[in-house]
Amino acid sequence: LNEDSLFALHLDTVSQPGHSPFGLFIVADGMGGQAAGEIASQTAIKEMARHVTRHIVAPLLDGGEIPDVAEALRAACQQANKTIYDMSRRQNNDMGTTCVAAIVRDRSAVLANVGDSRAYLVDDGGLTQITVDHSLVERLITLGKITRDQARTHPDRNLILRHLGEKAAVEIDVFTTALQPRQWLVLCSDGLNSMIDDDVIYQAVVTAPTPEAACRALIDRALAAGGDDNVSVIVLHVT
Repeated sequence: LNEDSLFALHLDTVSQPGHSPFGLFIVADGMGGQAAGEIASQTAIKEMARHVTRHIVAPLLDGGEIPDVAEALRAACQQANKTIYDMSRRQNNDMGTTCVAAIVRDRSAVLANVGDSRAYLVDDGGLTQITVDHSLVERLITLGKITRDQARTHPDRNLILRHLGEKAAVEIDVFTTALQPRQWLVLCSDGLNSMIDDDVIYQAVVTAPTPEAACRALIDRALAAGGDDNVSVIVLHVT
């Protein structure tokens, strides 16, 4: 059962003042079993897309004042969280979802994450993980109890400490990073990074001629390594 959901919106506005690209990109990895996890991830991307469209895209197209993007993205995550939480209470189940999202505008990316879906920045200098996993193994690594290599085979490697839908309000990590030409931004569910290591991710991205080819290469490598989970990837190339 595929409990992952993706959302990608890319707008280009060309007018007298110039060229203004805008993008919203989301990867959500649901949990909670049949008829729950996939609903949670679908709900997350829909609620976040609605919020961002209403509070950022519409003012952008109308030429109005744009709100603080980081706070708008955080609010979108909270809206998704509250909706999923209310649904789980009504249905008496434990549905939830991880989420990693990026708003890209004016050579910068604002990212938010809850759970263990990740965002990476890739350039000539290597691969950098932007987000921090909200997982038991990540906490154990931070405490020095296990190594990152040991985390790959740890019996509790799938235990998530924070996700959308668990509580009425959730803590959301938000990051802002500048984007430079020839960099790549990668969003993925843990079905990718749980199967292949950073070096393989890096090589698959930098040797790909297009973002679509990079996605295909990453998915193929994760499946070839075992494909123990659904693999969802969004790749952006900064031109």
